[in-house]
Amino acid sequence: MSPHDTSAFDLAYTGHGHRRRNGRCKRETLMRTLYRHFDRDIYVDGGVWAWSITADRLDDLVEDGVLSRNEADGLANLVVLVAENDSQIVTVIRGSGRRIGRYYRRAS
Repeated sequence: MSPHDTSAFDLAYTGHGHRRRNGRCKRETLMRTLYRHFDRDIYVDGGVWAWSITADRLDDLVEDGVLSRNEADGLANLVVLVAENDSQIVTVIRGSGRRIGRYYRRAS
């Protein structure tokens, strides 16, 4: 797992990250849910981690009553890029949902 402390729920955004979150209409509650339950973290490059929740984990959260199906759908393929040095959210993107896309963005 990445070195980020997920027990701290004060989400911090870079200016770009805040604009991307607002531009992609992602509510703060969805961002906090992703931050709390992400189970995939991939080191991208340049001190940045990509965090997301897998489909299996989303299904488990729905079955356990933690999330509604609508909330899970909102989190599907959502990826946040987080700076390693200060845990700020750098940007919010939609993942491709395909393994090749994840490996393309990985550091070599």
